[in-house]
Amino acid sequence: MTGLLSILPSKARLLINADAEESSSTIEVPSNSLSVGDQIIVLPGDRIPADGIVRAGRSSVDESSFTGEPLPVTKLPGAEVAAGSINLNGRITVEVRRPGGETAIGTCCPAG
Repeated sequence: MTGLLSILPSKARLLINADAEESSSTIEVPSNSLSVGDQIIVLPGDRIPADGIVRAGRSSVDESSFTGEPLPVTKLPGAEVAAGSINLNGRITVEVRRPGGETAIGTCCPAG
């Protein structure tokens, strides 16, 4: 089961000044430094670094490594996303709900 933990990305794009759209920017941070309420940008091809809620954007997400479901799932604002899933084709902003070891993968398969 520790193989599941290895699919989590080590870095995340943290959105700075998320409330001020025009002056917002991103910085790359270690995924294990994310906190509940942080907003992150997930680009096409990226693995989602934390469990969360889509706040902006639209994409298809591959959840097969976690759920076994082979078909991508469309994610719109308000939809939940799971850490380790792959964002396939759209830029999404995700509000972190469960970071690091608190993710569904982290709680089902603790390291060590």
